[in-house]
Parts: sequence; structure tokens; C-alpha cells
Amino acid sequence: MEIKIVNYNKKIKGNHVLRDINLQVESGLTLGIYGRNASGKTMLLRAVAGLILPTTGSVSVNGKAITQHNRFNDSVGIVIEQTELWPHLTALETLQYINSFNQKATQEEIIHWLEKVGLEPNSRKLVKAFSLGMKQKLALAQAFFFEPDLILLDEPTNALDEQSRLRIYNILDEFKQKGKTIIIASHIKEDLAICERVVEIDAGSLKIL
Repeated sequence: MEIKIVNYNKKIKGNHVLRDINLQVESGLTLGIYGRNASGKTMLLRAVAGLILPTTGSVSVNGKAITQHNRFNDSVGIVIEQTELWPHLTALETLQYINSFNQKATQEEIIHWLEKVGLEPNSRKLVKAFSLGMKQKLALAQAFFFEPDLILLDEPTNALDEQSRLRIYNILDEFKQKGKTIIIASHIKEDLAICERVVEIDAGSLKIL
């Protein structure tokens, strides 16, 4: 998917959280957004995802502008901030519930992706009892399991140990080889090593590295 951001500004309660953003992401590109906490990188991902709308300027996905009436693309996998999960479901039930809306994956594919991120599909452990690392793995699984065309990840290795981080890097490399468009926002430079292009954001403004 191709992303185009033109003269994008966003103000929230008088605060300029994104300022004059101009960015083009070609289809199949893996883009990194580097920035410290509160730099604006999460807001930029939210803008691309259609979770916020611009005060001025525009975002378009495959030539179609994100507007109040056209906000969400059905082939986008998202992990932004702390992804809300259902505390009284298991990992398997979580993906089954998400899948029930569009039937994008088979039961076998759901099980495959839970195993791929390092979760046990048959576990009866509820999400409310998960560690932070397990919750992160499930958040990643819900973004990956239907193999979307666009993947938006905010701090994807948060709370993961080294082995789990390597597992996620390998998954992202597989998606990259399949020509998926991937945008990764992180303050950890290792998370961005896979990226073909990296930009930096600070105080809501972009600069090209």
C-alpha cells in the first residue's frame, strides 16, 4: 500500500502534536520512524491508521484520502501504544473473536500465528493473567494473523526478551520479502535495522536521516 501525507498538522487541546508533516511511503517499503517518547511518532502512526483526523492537511492510502467517512482500511494490522485486549478471553479466543467479524483467517492460520509469536494456542490462561511480554505477543499476533498489506507497529518489541525480539524481527523480514508495506515507530534503533528508510521525529516535526 502506498501512503502519502501532505502538509499534515494536528492540534489537540491547543497543542501542536504534529507539524507540517510531508511524507511518502511507496508500496512495499519498510519505513522506520525514530524518536524518543512523546516525540510524535505514535500520533503519526495514529494519523496513518485513521485513528485521528488532521486539523489541516491530508493522509491518503492508495490514493484514497482518510476522512471522517473513510477512516479505516480493512487490510491494516496495527499495534499502537497498549493495544486493548479482552481480559476474560484466552489468546486463542481473542483471535477467534477478532476473526469473527471478517473471517479473514482459518482456525489453522490462527493457531499458526499464535505459535509463531511464541504463545501456546491451547492454553486456558486468560489475558488478564498475562505478563506484559505475553500481552505484547498477543497484540502482535492480532496485527499479523490475517497477513495484512499494511502493518503499523508502535514500539513492537516492548516488554519482549531477546529471543522473542529476534522472533518478531524474523516475522517482519518475512513480511518484507512478501512486499508488505511496514511502518515501525520506535526509540530502539535495533527495531529499525530492517527498515530500508528511516526518518526521525521530534516535537511533532519530521527530519530525514
